[in-house]
Amino acid sequence: MNNHFIIGLIFLSICFSFCKNNNQKEKASKIDPFESAMPHTETDLHSELSQEDKKRLANAKGKSAIPIAKNEMDSLIQYSDQILHIYSFFNTDSIESLEANQVILDTQKEMGDSLFKVILFSLDQPDHLNKINSFIRKNEVTSEVYYSSDMLNSEWFRKIHPNWSGEIPAIFMVNQSDGTHLFYQKKFSKEELSTLIQPFTL
Repeated sequence: MNNHFIIGLIFLSICFSFCKNNNQKEKASKIDPFESAMPHTETDLHSELSQEDKKRLANAKGKSAIPIAKNEMDSLIQYSDQILHIYSFFNTDSIESLEANQVILDTQKEMGDSLFKVILFSLDQPDHLNKINSFIRKNEVTSEVYYSSDMLNSEWFRKIHPNWSGEIPAIFMVNQSDGTHLFYQKKFSKEELSTLIQPFTL
């Protein structure tokens, strides 16, 4: 009888350990990809963060898109400083517009952040905030990202440019110092964009 009892306890102990390991593996598979991408695990929380890690955390973790009403767009582009501003309109479902964003951000990184400012404007539906924020954090976007809290329509698009129907990719370049307002409905290469921007940085 005692042998059967001991064998039963051993069997139960093995089953418990197996279930516990499975639960741990299942929990690990459900970790938020953005959380797992952050530097340093729980085992070395007291380790000193590298400068790159600090920059990454500051720029990516918790950064969110900014809601703006469609009638506020006019005031958004009326900056008082004398620097070129590039507004890039995109949608998280449009690969071409996301690629256009990346070209603009890479160009800014190469030319220098102080030469011009990039503002991204999402044309996603107002209730797609999670998708927009996922895009921001996955790509570690540090520029300001706005999205409309209203449903956009053709009248709103024509306020940006009379001939714009809302198709993307599209960029709007504004330089208040000389009254420049340029609208382009295309994706540029880095070389094309650099050539376009260069006169405003001299």
